[in-house]
Amino acid sequence: MSINTGSWRLRIEWSMGSSSACGTNLPQTVSQPQSIIDDIFGDGFFWAVPKARRSLERRRTRRNGSTKLEHWATPRKNIKECLVCGHWHLAHTICGNCYDKVRKETEEMRATMNKNDRDYNAPHTEVVYVYQGEEKDTELLKGKYVVEVDKPRPEWFSKFLLTKALGRR
Repeated sequence: MSINTGSWRLRIEWSMGSSSACGTNLPQTVSQPQSIIDDIFGDGFFWAVPKARRSLERRRTRRNGSTKLEHWATPRKNIKECLVCGHWHLAHTICGNCYDKVRKETEEMRATMNKNDRDYNAPHTEVVYVYQGEEKDTELLKGKYVVEVDKPRPEWFSKFLLTKALGRR
């Protein structure tokens, strides 16, 4: 038995004397690999070995799953019901349904105002919106820019919401 150290392979030759004496002709040489890659990957094993040990935190993360899911898996405790419309919203925010109503009304109010005045010649005085069925000639409206809206005032939109408080005198 002989080991060839010039190659990656282990050559084992069994010899029981001369091969001609036994009456058989066994090949005495093993074919050489044609390239180094064939020599490395050919018959041998190529073991995938980690370069460094995984930390305990990484092993637990792999075992138990991602910690990012923990944020979404816990139920929220700060959801409240709106006292006006009954829709649900976060406790520290405005109800989305009520906000949409106000936003739509604001868009309609802007649409009723003269586009030229709104975009290019903004009034320097206070703007007052007068809805259908309200008085137009009062002492409170003198000296103010009056915009007439051709529909009744929504019940949730107070008439005195846009008036300035007088404060202390």
